[in-house]
Formats: sequence, C-alpha cells, structure tokens
Amino acid sequence: MDVFENRIDAGNQLAEKLIKYKDKKDTIILGIPRGGVEVAFVISQKLNLPLSVIIIKKIGAPNNPEFAIGAVSTKIFHLNNKLTKEFNIGKEFLNKEINLKQKEAKERQDFLLGDKKLPSLKNKNVILVDDGIATGETINLAINIIKKELPNKIIVAVPVADVNILQQINADEIICIIKPNYLGSISEFYQEFLPFEDFEVKTLLKNARS
Repeated sequence: MDVFENRIDAGNQLAEKLIKYKDKKDTIILGIPRGGVEVAFVISQKLNLPLSVIIIKKIGAPNNPEFAIGAVSTKIFHLNNKLTKEFNIGKEFLNKEINLKQKEAKERQDFLLGDKKLPSLKNKNVILVDDGIATGETINLAINIIKKELPNKIIVAVPVADVNILQQINADEIICIIKPNYLGSISEFYQEFLPFEDFEVKTLLKNARS
C-alpha cells in the first residue's frame, strides 16, 4: 500500500501537482484545521501563495467519532441523511452534536484568527486542502461555504481519498495522489500521523503569507 511519510511529505507531493498556480495573485489556499493546515502550509510555501483557514467540524457517528456523518461551520451544518438513517441516529443526538460542534467551530475560529477576518474569496482561485477525505462530509460543506463567496474556481487538493467519494466532490478541479477503493482511516496512508494542535495551526498561520 502506498503511504506518505507524514503530512509534510504529502504537502510537497501535492505542491508538485499544483505548480501551475505558483505565484498566481488571484489564488489563495485554505486549509481545513487541524491536519489540513499542516499540508496546506507546505503547499503555500512551495507555491508562494497566501494561506488562511476554513473552520469545519465533523459530526461523528455515536460509536465511531472519526467516521463523519455530517459537518458544521460556525453558521451552517450539513448531515448525510443516508448515513444517519443507516445508523439509526436520533434527532436528539444530532441536535446536541450540531450545537456542540458549532460552538467549538466559533471558539476555534476566534482563537486561530483573533481579530482577523477571513479573506475575500470573490473571483479567486481557491485551493482547498485537507490531509485526506474519508466520507466527504467535511470537504463538501467547505465547498458549499466557499461557493457562497463567488470564487472563480475551487480546486480540492488532498493526499488521499476514497475513489468513490471523489466522484461526489463538487469542485472544479480535484488533485488527489492516492485513491483507494475503500478508505477506513486516513491515518493508514501515513507512516507518521501525529496529532496536530490548535496552537500549532496558529503558529503556521502567523508564519504564512496572508
């Protein structure tokens, strides 16, 4: 099985695939915290592009928090109704998780950005980066949020993603290096997949182009 050494290795490999966007003034990179920002930072450094974040929190299944059945931003949420029915997940659990995750998203955004506002994405090429896609819930919500700002183009760049889920990603361009037929855990495709904390994300954002 093909694997990445770590997120830095993944970012370097993705940067090679995105070289046509290097130094483009109409292009910006958005990383999805936490792990996605570590990958995105490498790409932004290699391509000399500004970096910011889009805050998304996944809603995990009751007995498997890493398996996304939906996702929230600070203002909106999206549920995979097929999965919630399949796992027979009740409204009480979903409402509680939505409220909790939206609160966490707002707190994370305030911590990471402080008084800074998210950059305008209008007429921009937006490269949206995460460290992998399993169910697609997080990335699809991020795409829906970005589309509301009328960008020129949305490019999803991820190291690894379930090949079947990739077909459900509504982006203008998708760059993905490893495409397994089934992806149970993103960590399986990394030799080193260490936890990445919010303070580390904040440090990267301080050191990145804006």
